Amino acid sequence: MNKKISNLAVFILAATVLSGCPSTSNMKEVQVDVMTPAEITLPSNIENLLIVDRTVYTGNPFDSNEALLTPARPGEAREATETLIFFLQRYLGGSPRFQTVVANETLTGNSITKALPRPISWETVRNLCKQYGANALVAIEVYDSTFNVSNNPRATRAEQSILNNPQDTTYQRYSPYDYTIAAVGNIIFGFRVYDPATETIVDEHVFRHRETWEGTGSDPASAMSGLPPPKQVIGDLIHLAGMEYAKRIAPIPMPVERKYFGGSGTDSVLAKGTKLAEAEQWQQAANTWEAGISQASKSEAGQLAHNVAVAYEKLGKSEQAQVWATKAAEEYGNSQAKTLLSGLEEKRTLETKAGGQIGNIININKE
Repeated sequence: MNKKISNLAVFILAATVLSGCPSTSNMKEVQVDVMTPAEITLPSNIENLLIVDRTVYTGNPFDSNEALLTPARPGEAREATETLIFFLQRYLGGSPRFQTVVANETLTGNSITKALPRPISWETVRNLCKQYGANALVAIEVYDSTFNVSNNPRATRAEQSILNNPQDTTYQRYSPYDYTIAAVGNIIFGFRVYDPATETIVDEHVFRHRETWEGTGSDPASAMSGLPPPKQVIGDLIHLAGMEYAKRIAPIPMPVERKYFGGSGTDSVLAKGTKLAEAEQWQQAANTWEAGISQASKSEAGQLAHNVAVAYEKLGKSEQAQVWATKAAEEYGNSQAKTLLSGLEEKRTLETKAGGQIGNIININKE
């Protein structure tokens, strides 16, 4: 049995920031976007970001002199930083805060120490920003990754009790050995954000992350085959780094899971509305669920009202979602709606803070 990380798993696990409804039988799932605030607030004059790869290794073990290079740099390091830039730009592209552009040039900077190098000269920063029409420069200045596999498989076997026949006494025997091999993946990226208007480095951050995997099999070779390929491991860790740094400097929309009642069979009002919801016809689903409330028992009415609330949140109508979740919780005693109310309140808090970072209150919930 092996443990590994995928792009989608990383995204969903790292991005789910609000509380969803507890797991309940016959519940359906849907994702809604929440504009989450950045970890830091960059100056309001910065709107256009230039992303520059400064991870070219100079050969100096400890530091480097700055130099502009052409982008024709071969090898895994270039592929890694290109992948990072792809994900960083993709996540920043979901933010209303910034526009981004990637420089064709690369800069030297990466060293064997994996410490941030001397800052880029302000003359270079100004020239590059002017060339690309940017207000600030985001430099990727350090990169390193490793994927290490243990040379010593761990052998285990479980003790079992068996009874040969009713006349015999129980005795012990061992099962065949299982072999487990561990692997560790590490990623390091160093970032700086330069503001040429004030000649200030407004952010300096080194992202480090470690992930472990295990492969298990009946022999060391099969255990080794249970480990994910190194290229996949490093790719997933780079994806995570790009997403996490985008979240650090920009308010970006992230998915949160909501659950709603699916109903049973095909003829119930819950089931009919669910069919519409699964076809992305959320307004029709809300209308169907709402119309069924007057004829439903108190328990089912609470489920229907809760579903109406989820539908309106999915439609971007948070105020109506709040009204219906309150109705489901207070009039019908639906416990899932109480959890939904907490999630809606947390969403409002996060989006208000994110709106302040953008420069105006985000209203993605227009009725």
